Amino acid sequence: MGTETLLRDNPPRAERESLTVSMIQQTQRAARLVDDLLLMTRLDQGDPGVAFEPVDLSALTRAVVAEQRQLGAGREYELTVEPDVWVSGDAQRLAQIVTNLLGNVRNATEAGASIRPSLVGADGTAQLEVTDSGSGVPEGDRERICERFVRLDPARASNRGGSGLGLSIARALTRTHGGTLQCLDPVAAVDGAVVDGAVAAAPQGARFALTLPLAAA
Repeated sequence: MGTETLLRDNPPRAERESLTVSMIQQTQRAARLVDDLLLMTRLDQGDPGVAFEPVDLSALTRAVVAEQRQLGAGREYELTVEPDVWVSGDAQRLAQIVTNLLGNVRNATEAGASIRPSLVGADGTAQLEVTDSGSGVPEGDRERICERFVRLDPARASNRGGSGLGLSIARALTRTHGGTLQCLDPVAAVDGAVVDGAVAAAPQGARFALTLPLAAA
């Protein structure tokens, strides 16, 4: 429709530029969707194309968060990273896992939200937990949110270019690395407000947990 308008109606320059930007964005979204579908096909066939080597997950997480800060203007990132958390895996695919996870959280929150990634190494695993101050994930959707093409807010995901495959790809890639990716119940917290003589619970956002085996010493 945009191309037809450009060719047929010869709209003003500002409108032409807007239509051109819109078409470029649609093309980029289509290309990302094709790439995601091809990767899912490879994962289904047991061919993830990963090459295992020691990866500094601490440095990787800091780099991905720095990138997300640029993309998620208006969101406050509170990053806690234990140094020298090493895992065995494919650096590119591990970056894709963390990017898809944080990108999903960014897309599901609005400007002004807090996003809190926290990475530690404990009990033989690297544990990356991501919480936010958004509206959260309903209890009945916490398992299905990692399924293919699931969008809990279709309008918002579509407007922001989501394919509905990001978390399913992240979970599948995590499994190829011997790990798990889950959407968990939010941690109980209180904000100190008193309602009818009781302390009111603070609004809870989403909570995701990524675990990966630590690299052998």
